Amino acid sequence: MFVHPSARVDVPLRAPVLIQAGAIVERGAAVGSGVTIGAQARVDSGAQIERAVIWEGTHIAAGERVVEQIAAPGVRLEA
Repeated sequence: MFVHPSARVDVPLRAPVLIQAGAIVERGAAVGSGVTIGAQARVDSGAQIERAVIWEGTHIAAGERVVEQIAAPGVRLEA
């Protein structure tokens, strides 16, 4: 598990997880294993991510579920 020192993560994490510089994961989000969150990405409270790649600068909104997908700004692709 690696969380960049400049990332803000307010939820418990399960390895393997990679969270890059400046990423924000708000309290109330659910982050499972097998997740990569790119630099400056944001995961809102109420979002769910598992076995997914969140590209740099991507916003995952409250209530959004990203499971076994690749997420980029405005795009979600099934893995």
